[in-house]
Amino acid sequence: MIGEPANLAAKLEKHNKVAGCIGLVDGGTYARACEQGYAPARGVRTLDDCRVDGAVGTLTLVAFDA
Repeated sequence: MIGEPANLAAKLEKHNKVAGCIGLVDGGTYARACEQGYAPARGVRTLDDCRVDGAVGTLTLVAFDA
């Protein structure tokens, strides 16, 4: 996997420590997954206007809690 999606995935992986969670995904990807039948087994939190090192602007993220 190459390109911007792979770069964002790497940045989100590093941002897990900042957010204090076990996984992060951008809000758009989470919404598409839910539209296709995804239902999280654990709690999730929405984090609005997040700044992620190396990403341009702010992002809406969904954090998966332990």
